[in-house]
Amino acid sequence: MLTGLRYLSLRYWLRHRGAFCLAALGVALGIAVFVAIQIANASVMGAFSASLDAVTGKSNLQVRGGSNGLPDELFAKLKNRNDPRIKAMAPFTARTLYSPTLKTSILVAGVDLFSEIDFRAFDLESQAGEGRGGKQKSDDSAFRFLLDPHAIALSQSIASKGNLKVGSKLQLLIGPTRQSFAVVAILGDSASARAFGGDFALLDIASAQEAFGEVGSINQIDMVADEADLPSLLRDLKRLVPPDATVSRPAQRSDQVAS
Repeated sequence: MLTGLRYLSLRYWLRHRGAFCLAALGVALGIAVFVAIQIANASVMGAFSASLDAVTGKSNLQVRGGSNGLPDELFAKLKNRNDPRIKAMAPFTARTLYSPTLKTSILVAGVDLFSEIDFRAFDLESQAGEGRGGKQKSDDSAFRFLLDPHAIALSQSIASKGNLKVGSKLQLLIGPTRQSFAVVAILGDSASARAFGGDFALLDIASAQEAFGEVGSINQIDMVADEADLPSLLRDLKRLVPPDATVSRPAQRSDQVAS
């Protein structure tokens, strides 16, 4: 009986071995695609997490705006409260923009350099000039960055890829408009300048708001607070921010992205 069944099974397999092989190949390909997708997702999330940490800097608390961002007045209001639980505070805004000059998209962040000292290591001056007169060139670059609405600082990666230097022009596509910016500094090789694969540029926050068409609005407010004060500070801030804003620790935001 069993011998007969084995014989019939063998005959069936021999007649349909092509179908069996295709089915086995399909299963193998499906498994391979699934594994490849999981590896790619893990790689992307790892890179994004590293970029997030680099841009977040030393902040251990963030207020992030909803679809309309946060009003400038909120930052001023929180700053003027002089809450002893908040050790440092900085506004931050950013957009990913396409650059016709580079033929790729880059992250363009608007920062307040005076507030950034306690957060991110944006080494604006170190690459501004070398040799004789280098210090003077650095000072000039810092002043231009703060005062010229079309001044931009580039990461070393972007400068190298685009063969750009101080004095070069960089075009950015913002909505339907192509805007031109003058490179006034090349960022030092800090963790912040390496964020997002190094494709990173800086504007003064007021210049960024004007360029983005978001005058009076920012993306987020970064804070440094004592760990022991975070629970009470979180509760109080949630009562002060707009309804669509979120108050959370950067690590929580990373977990939300990963999930």
